[in-house]
Amino acid sequence: MSDKAELLAQLALINDAPDGATRIAFIEEAIHLADQLNERYHSFNLRMKLMHDATFNGQGVKAVPAFAWCVAEAEKGDSHFSMDDILWEYKWIISTLWSNSEISLTKLEELEEDFKAKVQENGYNLNSYYYMRINHGIHIGDKGIAKAAYDEWKKYPRDAMSDCRACVQDELVDYALFMDDYDEAKRFAEPLFHGKVAGMRCRTAPRATYARLLLPMYWHGDLEGAAEMEREGYKLACGNENNLHDIGKYLLYYALIHQPKKALAQYQKFIPWLYNHYANSSRQYTFSKHVAAMFAQLAKDGRNKATLHLTKEHPLYNEAGHYMLEELQEYHYSHAKEIGEKMDKRNGNTNNGNVAELDKLMTKVQDKQN
Repeated sequence: MSDKAELLAQLALINDAPDGATRIAFIEEAIHLADQLNERYHSFNLRMKLMHDATFNGQGVKAVPAFAWCVAEAEKGDSHFSMDDILWEYKWIISTLWSNSEISLTKLEELEEDFKAKVQENGYNLNSYYYMRINHGIHIGDKGIAKAAYDEWKKYPRDAMSDCRACVQDELVDYALFMDDYDEAKRFAEPLFHGKVAGMRCRTAPRATYARLLLPMYWHGDLEGAAEMEREGYKLACGNENNLHDIGKYLLYYALIHQPKKALAQYQKFIPWLYNHYANSSRQYTFSKHVAAMFAQLAKDGRNKATLHLTKEHPLYNEAGHYMLEELQEYHYSHAKEIGEKMDKRNGNTNNGNVAELDKLMTKVQDKQN
C-alpha cells in the first residue's frame, strides 16, 4: 500500500469510528501520515478534528499543540485555512483545560489574554472573551471576578464568536447559582424549558440545566420542581460519559428522596465511566463529591452494606461483590478531596474552593432532616 493510500485508509477509519479514544488515536496517526506526505490540507483539517474530539472527550491537552500548528498555518495567509474556525475551537480548548488541574492558572490566564487579542485582531468584539472570564471567576470561586466579567459581558452584543443562545442561557443559570441567587437562576432557566423559546436547545442545554437546578430545587423545598428536573434531565445525561458530573447529581438525588435501590443500581451502572474518563479531573471531582454524599445519605437511612457488580478497575473490587457503604463513601470522598486539593492549589483558593464545597455538601447531607 502506498503512503497516500495508507492515509486514505486511515481517513476512512476516522469516519467510521465512534467518538472517543479510538477515534482520537486514528486522527493522530493520520496527522503523522499527512505530515510525512506534506499534505497540508489534510494536516490542517485533521488537527481541527483533533482539537474538537480531544476537547469534547477529556483529552483537551492534546488540542493545544494542534491549535498552535493551525494558527501558524492560517497566519501564512492561505485562504483555505480559516482563522474563524480555529478561534471557535480555541475557546472550547481553554474551557476544557480548566478541568485539568495540571494546567497552571498563569497558563490559563495567558491563553485567555491571547484569545482576547486574537478575536479583536480578527474583527470580533469582546462578548466571547468576557463570557470566558465569567467562567474564570466561577472556576476559582471568585464572585468579584465573575460579577465584573458579567457586567462587562452585557455591554457587548452577540457576534459570530458567541456561544449558541441555549449555551449562553445555561451559563447564566450557572452564574446565578454561583452568586447564590436561586430565584435569578430559575428565571434564567425558564426560556430553556418546555420549548417555549426558539433556538434554546443544543447538545449542552437544557440537558446541563436540568442537572444544575436539580439539587438546588430539592434543597429549597421545591420537590415537584426537582422531580421535573430528574424526569426531563436524566434521560438526556445517561447516554454520554462526558456527562459523568451530571450523573453524580442524579445519584445523590435518588438517595435524598429515599430510593436506595435506584441509587445503588445507577452507581453500579455508571461507575465504569469514572475510570474511562482519563483526563477530565473536574468531572471526576464532581461525580465523586456527589457520590460520597449519596453514600452518606444511604448510611443515614440505615444501610451499611450492599451487593454490587463492580468492575475490576474499582479500587475496592472484590469477587464476592459485597461492599461496606462506609468504605465506598470514604473512597469517593478521598478521591474528590485529592482532586479538589490539586485544583484549589492551581487556583490559589483554599477558603471557598473545591475542598470547601465538598465538605459543605457532606455537612449538608449529614444535617438534613429525613
